[in-house]
Amino acid sequence: SAGALTTQLAYGMKARTRNSPFEAVSIAEPRFKAAIVVSGQGVKRGWIKEDAWSDIKGPMFVITGSEDVASVSDETPATRRHPYEYAPAGDKYLLFIQGATHSSYQGKTKLALLGDKDPANVTDIQSMVAAGTTAFLDAYLNKDAGGLAYLKEDRLKAYCSTNAEVLRK
Repeated sequence: SAGALTTQLAYGMKARTRNSPFEAVSIAEPRFKAAIVVSGQGVKRGWIKEDAWSDIKGPMFVITGSEDVASVSDETPATRRHPYEYAPAGDKYLLFIQGATHSSYQGKTKLALLGDKDPANVTDIQSMVAAGTTAFLDAYLNKDAGGLAYLKEDRLKAYCSTNAEVLRK
């Protein structure tokens, strides 16, 4: 999630900073062509508002899950959807996985310090994340028509079956 915050900021999410405490600003890095946000931050924090993602025009893939909470944050599964929900339409995707915890996206973990226990479907979670991120990167970085078709023709949604919500706008 710290990486997700870094990704969001580098990709153009506006936020209030020490240098700009009264107005949200973007510190976007123009070399980024696409972003994958795993367990991102939403408007739960005072320095991130609903319009924070309004300038993000490029492709973005947001991943979170129904059990995505961490003891070091007050984010909820609902607020972790905000990067997708508040970004403008156009090549934006959400993969919301049932049972996915804060640390289950890469597969089995050893993160007992965060209070995470591997969900029973951790292998399925890892497979859905791998399928979605591979298609997204192929589509938007490799300009691969097959990857784009996989996303736009609901093949990822079919692959995930009823275990995940897959949205695009």
